[in-house]
This record gives sequence, structure tokens and C-alpha cells, in this order.
Amino acid sequence: MQKGMRRTVIGELLFYGILLFFLLTVVFFRIEGKNVPKFWGGYSCMLVLTESMGEAIPKGSLVITQKAASENLSVGDDIAFFANETTAVTHRIIEKKTSKTDGSILFRTKGVANKEPDSQLVSAVNIIGRVVFQSYILGRAATFMSRWGFPILLLFAVSVSLRAVLRYIRRTNTIKKRG
Repeated sequence: MQKGMRRTVIGELLFYGILLFFLLTVVFFRIEGKNVPKFWGGYSCMLVLTESMGEAIPKGSLVITQKAASENLSVGDDIAFFANETTAVTHRIIEKKTSKTDGSILFRTKGVANKEPDSQLVSAVNIIGRVVFQSYILGRAATFMSRWGFPILLLFAVSVSLRAVLRYIRRTNTIKKRG
């Protein structure tokens, strides 16, 4: 493959890779809603909105959780759970206990930066999943994309269209000069 051709192919791959990243980010965070995660293949993704996890998971971080059976969770695991119908929380398990009434597993959680544990025990049915990945940088990028993603996506679409039109014009002029 010639050097110029290789550079063109790499440029095309990079351009469409970035376009795909922007598109997926915009689509994912537009349908996610207000901190209510959506599950895709047993994984969910959300942004941390508070400083309760301190340096362990900074505010603004992107968190990916994986569904996990309550039996497989243990003290020290960071989990995401529903505190109520519309609020998801990411905190660390500090105690695991069995309910004396029905034998279900309950968890006491605490934000790493909080002085006191959460007042409510978390039941297994409210657990979204165990945190398997977190990134502050990707969280900031996702926040940026959720605000500016659509205009950027529109700009990319216009760029792609303009690029195609200019290539067509250049090819047409090249053919006319030869003929």
C-alpha cells in the first residue's frame, strides 16, 4: 500500500471512529435519563453526582456496574443501588447481614467520604450491581458530550456531507481535465 493511500485509510478510520464514539455517547446519555441506569448485557453505566465516595470515585466519574447476585457481594465492594425510585447511589458495603424475618440478605453501605453509614439498609432487590470500572476522565467526557454532543454530532454530519461533495467535485474536475 502506498504511503499516501495508507495515510488516507488511517485518517478515514480515525474520523469515523471519533464519529462513532460521539454518536454512541450522545445516544447512551440521552436515553439514560436522570441517574436511572439502563442495562445492556448485564452492565449499566452512570455518572457519579456527589462527593460521597471521595477520592475512591470522584464526583463526575463514569461508573460501570455489573449485575451481581447478593451472595457474591462482600464487605469492601463498591455497589450501585436504588435509594428510591429515581435515585441511584454508589457506595461501599461495610456490613452484610441476613434478615431475621425472611432470611434475605441486607447490606449496610457508606460513602467513603461520609462520616456516618447510610441510615437505610439496602436489600438485594435494590442493588443495580457491583462497580467494575470507574473513570473520572471518561465521566468528564460523557458530561461534555451530554451537553454538547448533539451540536458536535451535527457538525460531524455536515463535515461528512461536505467532504463527500468536495470529493465528487474534485473527481469530476479531474475527469474533465483528462477528457
